[in-house]
Amino acid sequence: MTLDKIEERILNDYDPIRLQGFYKKEAKKMPVYDFIIAFLQELTTKHGTIHVKTKDVLCVAKKRRSLGDIYMIVKYYYPKATLTEVVCSLFSLVGKEGGWRYTWCSQTNRKMFYYAQGRGTEVQRFQNDEFSNNPSYYQTIQENESI
Repeated sequence: MTLDKIEERILNDYDPIRLQGFYKKEAKKMPVYDFIIAFLQELTTKHGTIHVKTKDVLCVAKKRRSLGDIYMIVKYYYPKATLTEVVCSLFSLVGKEGGWRYTWCSQTNRKMFYYAQGRGTEVQRFQNDEFSNNPSYYQTIQENESI
């Protein structure tokens, strides 16, 4: 599935979400790439995610996050952000030493991104994600785009 189709599917299938207790004025202090780093390293350990309209909790803190979740959270704080920007940011990090990881979640049937400080790299390079894409598809996009 192309990035355009993935973006369309995420925007149609996901409700707007944000971090509980983390506000737009705090996010505006950093560019999207830095926000994604902060999100995976720190913010996700301190803040759960909530639905924007109802404030109902979607996911508690300290959980791994899917591409769709990450994109929708980024879109809340940075309305002009694109899925390409998020994909390029994520795939410039995962697979590097230092704890940047993704793995398949059998409970949600989605690929989950996370940061595990001090742990090795865990990247399932050949398993397709929930959009039927192999990780090499996203890596190719990351290599051909600038962040």
